[in-house]
Amino acid sequence: MGTSYRNVFRRIDLTTQRAEVEAAKLEGLKQEFSLSVEDVDRWVCDVKHWADTEKHITHGSQEEIQIEIDEIIYSIRRKKHDLYRQNDSSQTRQRKRRRLCELIKRLREKTVQYNAIPGCEQKIDIEAACSLCDDVILPWEVQGDVASLRLKRRLFDQVMLVRRLEEEKIIIVKEMTQHYQHLKNVLDKLDCLLGETEKMKFHNSHRELTEEGHRGLYCSLLHKCHILQQKLQAVTSTYAGLNSETSFMLEEDVEEESEDNSSPELSEEEFDTNI
Repeated sequence: MGTSYRNVFRRIDLTTQRAEVEAAKLEGLKQEFSLSVEDVDRWVCDVKHWADTEKHITHGSQEEIQIEIDEIIYSIRRKKHDLYRQNDSSQTRQRKRRRLCELIKRLREKTVQYNAIPGCEQKIDIEAACSLCDDVILPWEVQGDVASLRLKRRLFDQVMLVRRLEEEKIIIVKEMTQHYQHLKNVLDKLDCLLGETEKMKFHNSHRELTEEGHRGLYCSLLHKCHILQQKLQAVTSTYAGLNSETSFMLEEDVEEESEDNSSPELSEEEFDTNI
């Protein structure tokens, strides 16, 4: 079983464990504040609405910088949530991470700019703001219901984190499924080659291969088939440990990919690098 497969399995194991921990934290919050599912949905919408509320401000004013800081913070939180999407490639996620770094840098610049405003009495804790700590309250937020705002934002962040981890699990399982299907396709092609090699033993009239060469080729293919079968058994055993909902999705994915990968030819790359 290759290192890459073990790494993928470790990722889903760690992600599943963390998802369970964070989901338990979310349930704890709901119980602590007696929140129903409808309450949670409403609070999440409240945070989104608060971030999206249009404010009439003067260009270059303190209010404008406040709005920019609010928008950057909200954008960072949303992009962290969107970092793992089911259909995103690793290259796409790397792009998103770079964008996150750019936003955090911009947030730092704006908080420095805000603190430098003449007559600004309450300064922003720059490090706390850039780390997006749960207990960070910006100066202009103090004017509202601080406890309510802090709690709603805390709940919002926890909901987003749980959703992100669930999406990450789907991505990793899909990678495992693709790996399984790829190995299965290569094994099917090797079986075809074994059959053709067996026929060569009886129809090799021009003696393109000596008897010893034919036996060596056949044994080599048989050995590679054996290795692949072991890998497939390991992957199947791993799937057996996944929950039923995920396993159902895997079966659908495998069936769909079987239709897209039906070519009977075995490429040199598949032969050399996947066995």
